[in-house]
Amino acid sequence: MGIEISPGITINVVPTQKFKTTQITFRFLTKLTSRNLHQRSLLAAVLENSSYNFKTPKEMNEVLADLYGATFGVDVNRRGNVHEIIFTMNIIGDKFLNVEGSLLTQAFGFLKEIILNPALEGHEFNNVIVSREKHHLKNYIDSLKENKQDLAIIKLQENYFVDEVQKTLIYGDKEEIDKITPEELYHVYQDMIFNDNISVIVVGDVDKIKIANYVEDFNFAPRNTKQLDYFYRQNKKEHVDIEMAKENITQSKLAMAYNTETYLKDIDYYSLIVFNGLFGGFPHSKLFMNIREKESLAYYASSYINAYRGILIVQSGISSKNKDQVVKLVEKQLQDIIDGNFTDEEIEQTKTMLIGNFANRLDYPQALKEQAIIENILGKDYNREIYSESILKVTKDDIKHVAKKIKLQNIYFLEGSE
Repeated sequence: MGIEISPGITINVVPTQKFKTTQITFRFLTKLTSRNLHQRSLLAAVLENSSYNFKTPKEMNEVLADLYGATFGVDVNRRGNVHEIIFTMNIIGDKFLNVEGSLLTQAFGFLKEIILNPALEGHEFNNVIVSREKHHLKNYIDSLKENKQDLAIIKLQENYFVDEVQKTLIYGDKEEIDKITPEELYHVYQDMIFNDNISVIVVGDVDKIKIANYVEDFNFAPRNTKQLDYFYRQNKKEHVDIEMAKENITQSKLAMAYNTETYLKDIDYYSLIVFNGLFGGFPHSKLFMNIREKESLAYYASSYINAYRGILIVQSGISSKNKDQVVKLVEKQLQDIIDGNFTDEEIEQTKTMLIGNFANRLDYPQALKEQAIIENILGKDYNREIYSESILKVTKDDIKHVAKKIKLQNIYFLEGSE
């Protein structure tokens, strides 16, 4: 669980000797709005590639190389109704280096430079840097749509969500990004530094007291603690909206969005996880076995859930002539689970794979960081034992119950010219 060292500022230290590296993460959290989504995306890009003393990515990379190949990045994330700007740095653990001084100390010094000493000119950001990062960010947004499977999911979510800020790509809209001035970006930065909730997570063989001292050295001002509501909820529609488009691609893309009415904090969250494993989460799932393997109607067919936005997405690559048949078959797989047409062996196989996957992910610092984040959101422990026990408790009736709440809302079909 996180320790609050000052109002609105928490630290999670995940001590482990599993890795030769230490991962340091600073997360700046605030309520997601239609305006700050675009602003903070550009801000993250500017802060990732410049500071007052390092004006270019080349200069920053030279510093990272001197820190024995440390890696660093800034990203944005939408966790339901919450926007995150995430600074992540990975360094070699001090005990693996035979050098004077502490690499951990230097890493926090680097992060302090990036976070607290940006490339400002008076009360605005350096215009040349802002223009450069706008150009790169817009190119990146374009590149995301080049993958047609990703494009289908982007379009599906634009149609599914009612709230404009949930519709929009997390990296923003190119036209809105173009409108942001260096002065406006400075005010966005000031708001982040002085008003955002701050969560610092460190994974590695480190001392908690030292980490607290490093963070206190940033001298972040105490802030009014925000009770952030992570979970975006949307009422179900009684009808299914369908959009179709055509592109010169060899494989058509089918994407389907379902409202689950189930969220991370809900009592049947673990039932939803097991349901998804049975439905489309694994190679033995109904979507894969019945649509791809048995009927040979899809090149791939799978599903995944977002427990912060209450949505389940099915994605499939198919021949355009099979669209209607595949949609009916996907719906039939859901109905079969509602009706209990699955075996105890399938349940046990799904549970075994879920628990195994959770354990395997813990071999990576990113998963331990995510575990700490979920603990902070839930306000209680969340670990391998708790996850395993919760998954094992799920019954066949629990799976049927959670399946009954799931309803198809949107279909997006990107038809190829085969």
